[in-house]
Amino acid sequence: MARLMRQLQQLAQLYGVQTAYSDVNRRRRAASADCLLNVLRVLGAPVENMVDVPDALRARRQAQWQQLCEPVVVFWEGQR
Repeated sequence: MARLMRQLQQLAQLYGVQTAYSDVNRRRRAASADCLLNVLRVLGAPVENMVDVPDALRARRQAQWQQLCEPVVVFWEGQR
């Protein structure tokens, strides 16, 4: 289960999701697995439960590897 949780956190980071925060007392608070799964689902990750995490992580890494660069729009002196 610890390995799946690490993979879930890695997947969340690949989607730009923060997995923990510091509260007002400066204590570190980690997001729960259920919370991360729900957020990832909303962002389009193919995860319904923890069993789906390894495949989703592999797919996200593969998609990022295949993408040459982030899409951009360039303007020169006001012209696209």
